Amino acid sequence: ATLFLVDDVTDEVWSIVAQGIPPIRFNKSIGIIGACVSAPCILNIPDAYADARFNKDIDLKSNYKTNNILCVPILHNSTKKCLGAMQIINKTGPPPDKQDEDNTEKEVDSKEVSVDFDAEDIKIMSSFCKVVANSIVMLQKERRKSIVVNTAEPDAERPVAPKNASQETKSEKPAKVKRNQVAPDISA
Repeated sequence: ATLFLVDDVTDEVWSIVAQGIPPIRFNKSIGIIGACVSAPCILNIPDAYADARFNKDIDLKSNYKTNNILCVPILHNSTKKCLGAMQIINKTGPPPDKQDEDNTEKEVDSKEVSVDFDAEDIKIMSSFCKVVANSIVMLQKERRKSIVVNTAEPDAERPVAPKNASQETKSEKPAKVKRNQVAPDISA
């Protein structure tokens, strides 16, 4: 899976693949990702090479073969502006003849094959992209705040309230951090 973000300044999408490898960056009108973010929609592509929008350049550069793709846009929860997209490639599973009637795997040692993304995959990725959207919006706000703070002209000398002796000796308790919580919906 790869997270691609839209860069509105350059009209590109970009992603950091791995540390030490330069980011992938290309015009947002190119490829499946471009199609997904330009007219935000879910794209479920069972055969990447059969789709005219598929950009084979990345496969050629990486010596990798993309079989199938699920691409889900990441939309701002209140404005519905497209912030980017999540792309998942090459879903595999047991061969269809190695499954029981209830679609569960039989107790057979079988090699996995390429299988299509299904409605459950789309539902999970759509939910995940909503959480990612909240995180992206919050990070962008923090980044803008830090840019404003760092570029603001220094204030004239402001008087600083002196600390009293009792404040200096007290150790401040760190704030408790709540774990495993979903980012709040900022549109609320």
